[in-house]
Amino acid sequence: MAKEILVAYGCDVDAVAGQIGSYAGGDSPCDISRGVHAVWFDDGEFVHMASGAPDFEPTNPKDDQIYRIVDVRNPSKPTEVGRWWLPGMWQAGGEPPRAPKGKRCAAHHAIVAGNLAYGAWRDGGLTVHDVSDPANVKLVIDSVVP
Repeated sequence: MAKEILVAYGCDVDAVAGQIGSYAGGDSPCDISRGVHAVWFDDGEFVHMASGAPDFEPTNPKDDQIYRIVDVRNPSKPTEVGRWWLPGMWQAGGEPPRAPKGKRCAAHHAIVAGNLAYGAWRDGGLTVHDVSDPANVKLVIDSVVP
């Protein structure tokens, strides 16, 4: 099974960027996955992103990106604190896939305003989540777009 590394980068006023921390479920380096699709970071504390995860096996291989929240208050040790996916995306969940055959409902991105995250899910529709407690993401609205 592939392992994951979450990496934090910093950029100072002089535009000198460099890695400042990583998280791979441990302290050892490992292979980097397909990566993160979209990132929302505006509060200095949490990164909201669409990404795969080594412990998440999708029902449809194309649905490999879920909504994840990473705590970066300590940038040298980014830590996942929350995640959410559409029903039917997780193979072990036993639910039928949501997207029609040949389509995908992987997470595209989330835009956060206050305690709400507005999620876009490729062919899977739109969702709104209460993220006031990032470790306990709650679905508020689920809108399937035909």
